[in-house]
Amino acid sequence: MEMPFGSRSGFKSYITHNVDKSIAQIAYELGFKYLQHFIRLFKQRTGVTPNEFRNLN
Repeated sequence: MEMPFGSRSGFKSYITHNVDKSIAQIAYELGFKYLQHFIRLFKQRTGVTPNEFRNLN
């Protein structure tokens, strides 16, 4: 599955602007069937997990 956003900044922006939602909720909204797959792809694209990214910002 491809990321729904063409750029890293667009994807990071979605995570940043949806802080009231869990990572699992965001993954589901983006069409991922498995949370672990979403986390793995996010880390491959950004270098950090979604939770690590949130903690940095």
